[in-house]
Amino acid sequence: MAKTGEVFAIKTAIGDAYFQFVKTIAPMGSLIRVLPGTYADRQPELASLVAVLTLSFGGSKFLRVVPERNGLESYVITTRYGICPVVVN
Repeated sequence: MAKTGEVFAIKTAIGDAYFQFVKTIAPMGSLIRVLPGTYADRQPELASLVAVLTLSFGGSKFLRVVPERNGLESYVITTRYGICPVVVN
């Protein structure tokens, strides 16, 4: 069983891609976070990949959460659809 925050690699035609396990949601299954980029020549520094959370809203609209690593790494995003807690490990 995968642990929250664990990072996995997937081999693709253009290099390795990475994803992070977030949690299991019954009855749907696993929720993952796809990390940016593909890496053909080297393994990236995984800490730098998981450090920034980027939420895309289509087109050129996005929200980037960069944690300060001060122990207060919980955020709440409020949208017209409700409140969405975000935890950055």
